[in-house]
Amino acid sequence: MDSLEQDIYYIDTVLKGFSSVGKPLQNLKTFIHNVLGHIPCEVAIISPHFELLMVNKELGRITGLKENMVLGKLCYDVFGSGKPCPNCPVKAALTTKTVQMNTKKQHGAKRKVVYVEQMAIPVMNEKSGVDYVIEISRDITHEVVLEHQNKRLFMQTVTSLAQLINSRDHSTGEHSARMRDIAVQIGKEMGLPHEVIEEIAIAGILHDIGKIGIPEKILKKPSKLEQHEYQLIQKHPEIGYQALVNISELNRIAEYILYHHEAYDGQGYPAKKRGNEIPLVSRILCVADVYEAITADRIYRKAMNSEQAIELMCKERGNKFDPAVLDAFFKVLKRGTLPPKRCYFGRGKVSGRPCWRIPTTSQTR
Repeated sequence: MDSLEQDIYYIDTVLKGFSSVGKPLQNLKTFIHNVLGHIPCEVAIISPHFELLMVNKELGRITGLKENMVLGKLCYDVFGSGKPCPNCPVKAALTTKTVQMNTKKQHGAKRKVVYVEQMAIPVMNEKSGVDYVIEISRDITHEVVLEHQNKRLFMQTVTSLAQLINSRDHSTGEHSARMRDIAVQIGKEMGLPHEVIEEIAIAGILHDIGKIGIPEKILKKPSKLEQHEYQLIQKHPEIGYQALVNISELNRIAEYILYHHEAYDGQGYPAKKRGNEIPLVSRILCVADVYEAITADRIYRKAMNSEQAIELMCKERGNKFDPAVLDAFFKVLKRGTLPPKRCYFGRGKVSGRPCWRIPTTSQTR
């Protein structure tokens, strides 16, 4: 009796008494093969040495491989690149002796890309060792395609919102795009995951969406703002938050936008949060926002050059800015990976002053 037949015997022992007519199931091996042959999932039985002991028809349909072509071969030679796949659930199941899950992209029949959801189930022997692993994979390509379509729709929505900002105030739209690029570079420098980088990009492009609720005469006022006008400008993070928080895909983005004017020392707005109370993405947005704002011309002031901006921001390390985020930003600047500015104010002193303080609301509105 081979190992697989022995395990079927063990399963038979477990299933004794399970029968629609009240008798033990007969010919369990044939029963299992019939079930595996018609189940709408890919099924492979794999040895502890990664040898393929059995595959079902669905696996052949998805991959284009016939059973006699793969039996006895190593699973990663057949389906992978000649070595165990990254995040291999079979390897994890053999190691942990527990059920493991994974999702991966692979090439199916005719080299067509398919996405599969894998479950690796270790089958134990009487000595608590793993005799083999049953890997069940489900084709989720259709679901992934729908998810990608939903994501494209989501990004189109974000783009439309960004265009809405730009149509209201062209300088705000350009600022948002530039600020997004800077913030993304900071996030990459800090080694943040791809998902967080995507959130940074979306939050960057939408961070000033709340300015839609600010009177245009204030946004474009060429002279110094009055106190009540400052207070209105400072409402834009809250307005942006309220506009986005009820959109499920944007509720985290809404929080990042709400706190992007907070200061590391707790002297920002609207909630006077400090340090790690401020979301990391918001702290990144803060650095990118200030740098972009002070190095670009505005209707109410001329831009600083890069040296002046760096000098100013260094003085606020640990005050307005998270030191770790600021250090990452300076590394980005040193490496020269920021995209070129469309409008750059030349070198030299601004307004005859060699050193600037952190801009007031009127300077970064």
